[in-house]
Parts: sequence; structure tokens; C-alpha cells
Amino acid sequence: MRRSDRRAFLSGGVTLGVLGLLGCKLLESDPSATKDTVDTVAGGYPAVRKSIISAAAADDLRLYKKAVALLKDSKVWMAQATIHNNFCIHGNWFFLPWHRFYLMYFEEVCRNALRTAGESDAFSLPYWSWQDTDRRIPDLAWGDGNPLFDNTRSMGASDTFADAACGSGTIAGILQIKNFIDFGGGRASAQSPWGGSGQLESMPHNAVHNSIGGDMGHFMSPLDPLFWLHHANVDRIWAQWQAQHPDVIPSNPNAQDGDGKDANGVVLDAKFWLEFALYGFEDIKGVRFTQTVKDCLDTTKMLKPYTYDVLVPTALTPMSTVPPAAMLPPKLALQGALSGGEHAAPVDRIFVQSKNVGLIIKIDQASKIISANIVFSPELQTYLARLSSSPSFMGSFTLIVEHIPVPTDELAHRITLDFYANHPDLTPETDASDPHFLSCYSFFVHQHPGAPSEVSLRISLNQPLLKMRAAGGELRTAMLLQVLVKDRLLQTLPNLDFFSSMRFRLQYTES
Repeated sequence: MRRSDRRAFLSGGVTLGVLGLLGCKLLESDPSATKDTVDTVAGGYPAVRKSIISAAAADDLRLYKKAVALLKDSKVWMAQATIHNNFCIHGNWFFLPWHRFYLMYFEEVCRNALRTAGESDAFSLPYWSWQDTDRRIPDLAWGDGNPLFDNTRSMGASDTFADAACGSGTIAGILQIKNFIDFGGGRASAQSPWGGSGQLESMPHNAVHNSIGGDMGHFMSPLDPLFWLHHANVDRIWAQWQAQHPDVIPSNPNAQDGDGKDANGVVLDAKFWLEFALYGFEDIKGVRFTQTVKDCLDTTKMLKPYTYDVLVPTALTPMSTVPPAAMLPPKLALQGALSGGEHAAPVDRIFVQSKNVGLIIKIDQASKIISANIVFSPELQTYLARLSSSPSFMGSFTLIVEHIPVPTDELAHRITLDFYANHPDLTPETDASDPHFLSCYSFFVHQHPGAPSEVSLRISLNQPLLKMRAAGGELRTAMLLQVLVKDRLLQTLPNLDFFSSMRFRLQYTES
């Protein structure tokens, strides 16, 4: 039995028993309220999710507080968190689809609780756009007796998230990533295997969880009501990326692509991803079922349709009203994803990988900097030369960081790894505004038996390389990669030899 299947088998009955057998009023519903039908709600469909700082979200916030209070008074609140603990996906290309379904069903659980309590069910889950605010926990989530307050948080009311992970410039850069694998996560053949965190997960998603700490710092994080507002914003950023990039599905692997097949030889192509049956979801009656990835790619055509009030402002796309539904559906037939036999044949794709694995060459305990050298092959040098010279450049450079050891101490998960390239004078005070900054990584890994002791990360390099060149930097035959290890909150760090197992590869793909 595979580890992922064993995990599902051992934990499978937990939430079903709670949600299906409670017999409490919160779970009574109309016979029509099943997974096969779309309920009629007072607000109508598609529901519109709004920003918590928008005046239009005032009633949704009122109803959210009411729903959270009702759910906390039953066993349903704990049951919802247990679903996440047992089935959630992190560190691979199913991360975004799984959480999109999870939010949709939670939204319906809230509506059901409100209906039962005699409240309006014209409710849409608000989102917390941390990149557009002062990056503090919002005032609405503080105060004794407030249903949205969680007293386990280690982050104070005046503390802020790091700009490197959650700033508006960081989000704008993430939205310019061209391929889904770098944006949303690496290939995996099941829900639990690690395929490599994409940039949206490894930077803002993880940083918000880890900075808040407490319940938000582990996989029971839905116990903190901020979880749902946070993930609604992560989902909104994905919706924005879909609108900006019509090719929203993963590229098919090239024959040379080492991660193109799983251990059993199954081709992890776009068709596999689209038709993969995600599991762990329960409707308002506690009935468990699966959902395929392709059924969530257009939010306006999901079982419980929804959209967002505004899209994320970026350098490429101004703040605007959400476009008509016709603009949002992905082109599911791209790259032959839905045609052919059991798996569509991979399209012709350029795939180049650095011949030598980048090894650590220096660990400086005093400055908290780990350095590695990555040598470019002649072919990679050719594509690097084209990056800034061709306005129609279609390739993607990716730095793959492997064998990142996971700290076992939960407090140590607040460590962040900030990545720089060819910096002439890197210090612990250097921040994300520096042109040599590439990306950062925050740890958010399930603490359970069999959890990964190592993780991997994908860093999209196109925008950082262009920024570096604009500042006068030049990459020719090699890159000096520098990893600055930080702990913003505790100022206590492990001996950096702990991270000596890390390895680095540069990859270039062009579909």
C-alpha cells in the first residue's frame, strides 16, 4: 500500500463520522442540497467574493462571524480542520485545485449553518488581500469574544509579514511566471508526494501561515478563522494568473524531463493532471466524494459557482472588475491535453538542464549565508543570452532547490531562506528590494509520522534575471547562489551545517 493511500485509509473515517453522524441542526439541510445540484441562495450564483477592506463586504463579514460562531459551538469546526489535516495537499501541482474545492465546500457549510439559524444565506467567503494592505493581521480578527480571534497566534497586532514574501511587488512577479509548474507546484502522481513547491505556495502562502503561528502554523490551521480568508486570497491570485495566462494547464513533459514519469512509468502529463480525482471532500451532509481537477479550473462553472470582485493589480494588468465568465475558462484542449489515448503524446518541447548539480561551496556561520556555484552548459548560456534580447522570449528558467531539510522543532519553522544571485556584498540586512534577490522560502510541512524530512522548491528566474541585468549585473558561465538564513521573530538560528544537504539545478523549458 502506498504511503498516500495508507494515510487516507487510516484517517478516512474521522471527519465522515463527525459530519455524517452528528445529527445536530447545523447539518440538517434541504434534500436538494447535495453535491449533484446547485442550491438557490439569496445572493444568487455565481457568488462574488469580496475584499475584507471593501465596504461591499460588510454584510459578508457579519455573516462570516455568525457562521464561525455557530460552527465553533458544534463539532463541525473541528471536523473541517481535520479534513485539512488528513487530506490537504502541499508541495505539488494539486495544491491549488485541492484548496479551491475545499474553500467551496466550506463556503456551503457556512451557508447551511446560517440558513439553519434563520439568517440570510446570501454569503460569500471574503478574502484577505494582505499584499494590498499594511500586511498586519486585520483588526477584525482581534478581541476577546470575537469569533474570528484565535488566542494561539504568536504574531502580535502590530507585527507585519515580510515584504519579500507577501508584498505587492512579490505578487506582481509571481503573476508574471509563464508556466504552471513553477507557479503552482511540481509534478506528483498522488496527493501526498512532494513534487516541489511553486512560487505562490512557497512565498506568500507559507509565510502568512508561519508568521501567524499557533493554529495557523500547522495542518490544523483551519481552526484559526484567518485560514479561510487567507486561502481565499491565494485562490484569487490563482484566478488572476489564469486570466493573464490563457495556457493555465501544465506543459506535457519532454522525453528528457526526469520528473515526467512516476516510479511506475505513468506519464505525468496535462491529461493526468486534469483528470486526477482529488479526495477528502465532504458535502454539508458529511457525504464524502472526489472531484477532478478539470472541474475547478473555471470558478464560474464549478458546482457552487463564484468569482471575485476585483483582480489583483499588477504591472501588466490594472485593477479592474472581474472580466465576464467567457474570459476566464481555460483552454482545456491546449497541447493535446484531452486528446489521444490513455495519455496524450507530449508536445515538442525544449528541455535543458544544467549538467552538474550545484553543490554548496561555503557555509558562513557569522553572516548566516550559504553559497553554492552553478555552472551553465553552453546551451544554457545561449538561452540566457536571448532572455533580454528578444521581446517575444517564450522560455522559462527555473532554479530547482532539492534536499532542503525540514526542522523538526515547530518554532524553527519560522526560519526563512532568502535566495540571492551574484551579490557582491550580501549581509543579513539585505532585503527583497535588492536587484540580486531571487525568491524566499518559508517552511510549512505537516508534522505527522511519515512526513517528509526533506522538501524541494522551484524558483522562477526570468524576472529576477531581467531585473539583475537592468541593474548592471551579468550572468555568463556560472551563477553564485547565496542563501541567506533568517529568523525574523526569534533571532535564533540552527547551525547552518543543518542545511548542507541542499542541492541546486538550473532548468530551461520552452513549449
